[in-house]
Amino acid sequence: MVKSAWDYSTTDRCRDESKRSADGLLNDDQKLVYETALALFDRTVEGGRKQVLIVRGGPGTGKTVVAINLLVELTRRGMLAQFVSRNAAPRAV
Repeated sequence: MVKSAWDYSTTDRCRDESKRSADGLLNDDQKLVYETALALFDRTVEGGRKQVLIVRGGPGTGKTVVAINLLVELTRRGMLAQFVSRNAAPRAV
């Protein structure tokens, strides 16, 4: 299957981001949000109700870093994951 240049580039960068985060580059606040999101996901998979987690923070606080790491982890688990943002910056990742 041939992927578009955008898909290939995004996939590679997400993989790279995941590798960096696996090395402990998420700060404590980011780890808390990441672990909370995965816990909510796990509860939903186990038959719980769907839930929404809203992550707020100023520019540069790592919201997109957490989102990319969640995309990578959920994709690794075989789930279809999407990232939606009003900001164009994540599209340039």
